[in-house]
Order: sequence, then structure tokens, then C-alpha cells
Amino acid sequence: MRVTIPAAVFSANPDVTVQIKTVKAVEPSTVVGEKVVGEITWWGTLTETVVADDWEIVATDDDEATHVISTGEPLQLEVDKTYMISERLIAEPSAGANLYVQVGPAVCTDTEGGELPAGTFDEESGNLRVSQPGLQVRCTITNAASQISLLNSRIGEGPTTEWGVAGQNENAQFNFDLDDGASSALVRPGGYSLNESLPEGVSLIAFEQLDMTKPACAAAATDVTTAESSCWIKLSTAQQQDFRISAGSHHVLRLVAASVEDMPMLPITGGVGTYAFILASVGFGLLALVAHLMRRHTA
Repeated sequence: MRVTIPAAVFSANPDVTVQIKTVKAVEPSTVVGEKVVGEITWWGTLTETVVADDWEIVATDDDEATHVISTGEPLQLEVDKTYMISERLIAEPSAGANLYVQVGPAVCTDTEGGELPAGTFDEESGNLRVSQPGLQVRCTITNAASQISLLNSRIGEGPTTEWGVAGQNENAQFNFDLDDGASSALVRPGGYSLNESLPEGVSLIAFEQLDMTKPACAAAATDVTTAESSCWIKLSTAQQQDFRISAGSHHVLRLVAASVEDMPMLPITGGVGTYAFILASVGFGLLALVAHLMRRHTA
């Protein structure tokens, strides 16, 4: 650094002492927002239509002024002022964006991904408060939806159409229907009541779900026809009526059904054959009991 001192200073007082002190400029603290659209584990054949720009990350200060921080332009923060970090959909988002929910709290770090000083950000409240200048903050919010699919397993030669499952949410706008025309759907995570529908003359044997806790079974979610019979878990009526769909997951359902005349006489190894054989065995047991009672009555 070069400093020029006017000659007049020395001519007026040759013994003058000049002291030069440099002061480093302190950058203000800033925050920038980042939106992440979370992936669905074992994503099937659907195509996502939403993008990160369907949402805005905002910081609302003590004065209730709302600042959009996800445009790439950092917001300058005032020291010791509280900003609540949250998100909102844009005015005209992509179709299906309302099916996404926030996954966990906002995550705030420095711009290099490092931890912030203690007390700077509270995950539970979403409040950001800097107590010193020069801090560059990045806050990330992740959203995800879920996928649900239906596989029909017919025993025998019964009808192949008019099979379906309806999912009812406490908010009717999130209800879904799976049927012959749409066997998979993007859905909003949450609680649902599941109800099956079958063609006339066909009875339900089992309402099942693919076991996603087993890696080999979960891998079959991308092509459910390849799932082994041992991968299916039977759902009780109570489980159907309180079915939980978690964010970022793929849930696969299967209806096992047949008409009486289609029931096999002998068990088929694993899966649906077991159900059919049990039902057939019960039927033969009842016939044998009736025959026995009739013989006793005749005697």
C-alpha cells in the first residue's frame, strides 16, 4: 500500500510524526436459501414434473417483513435480529407440487457446509439469529412426495379388469385411485384409508404390501412382477384403514382374489396358492363334516 502525504504538512512542521493505521472492513452477515426436491427410494415408472423453483425459501424478520432468499442473491442480516426460515409454493407451481411435504427441519450451515456458532439457528422453531458480522449462512429445505402402486394377482381365469384400490385422506384433495388405467400414482405422504374394489363374482383372498424392509424385495419395487412370493406381507383390516405413507418412499400393494370355481385343488408353492389351498381345504372339510352328520342321522 502506498500513502502520499502532501509536502505542505512537512513544511509547516518538519518534526511532524505520521501514523498510519489500517482497518479491515468487516463484511455483513448474509443468508441464502436453497431448495432440494428429494428423491423417492425405488422410484417406479412415473415421471416427476416438479422443480426446485416451484418453491421459495423465505426469511421473515422481527418486523414481519418477508424476504425471498432462494433467488441466489444473499440477504444481508442485521446483528441480533431474528429471522424465521420457511418455504412457500410460488403462485403457479407445477402440477403435483402440492403433493410434496417438507422432510425434516430446515438445515442451516455456513456456505461451506460447516457448523454455525452455537445458538445461531434453532431447528425446532426455524429461527436464525446472528450475533456477529461476517457470517455467511446457507439454509436448505428438502421436500418429497411418495409413490404408490398396485399389482393384481388373479387366481384362475377370472376377470382382469375393474380391480382397484381407493385411498382416502382426511383432506379429500389428496385422495387417490389406482385401477386398470392408472396402476401407479404420485401421492402426498400421510395417513390413508385403503379400500379395494373387485369385479362381480370375484372375492378378495388377501390385501398385501411389498416388504420394503428386505433389500431384495425393495429392489423389486421398480418392477413388481419380479417380486418373490415371500416378499408380500398381508395387511389386516385395521392396517388398511390406517395406512401410513412416508415421504420419499414407494409403497406397492397387491390384491389377491379369485372366484370360487378358480380355486386350485392343490397348493401352489408359496404366495397366493397357499391362500387358495387353505380356502379349498376349509371347503372340503365342511363337506366332509356334512357327509359325516348325514351318515349318523341315517344310521
